[in-house]
Amino acid sequence: MTIILTDFARQRLFPREPRRNTIQDCSPEAFERYLNDHEPMKVLDGYAPFCKLHVHRNWTSTRCLTATITDGNRHLLRWG
Repeated sequence: MTIILTDFARQRLFPREPRRNTIQDCSPEAFERYLNDHEPMKVLDGYAPFCKLHVHRNWTSTRCLTATITDGNRHLLRWG
């Protein structure tokens, strides 16, 4: 099996103007190469039988943009 980034994934992970939460430190080609050269830590079922999620340890400096939920900001959360 060979992993290839779709145009959809490429545009979101490697946009023309990088953002702090897009892939850092490598090109799309290097990203694909890494995924194909390294075994995933886990393979999880996706939303459909043909969809699998490959879990790899983060090897780049990319970080998730998150905020801690505290009593001071909890009232700002909405769902439903």
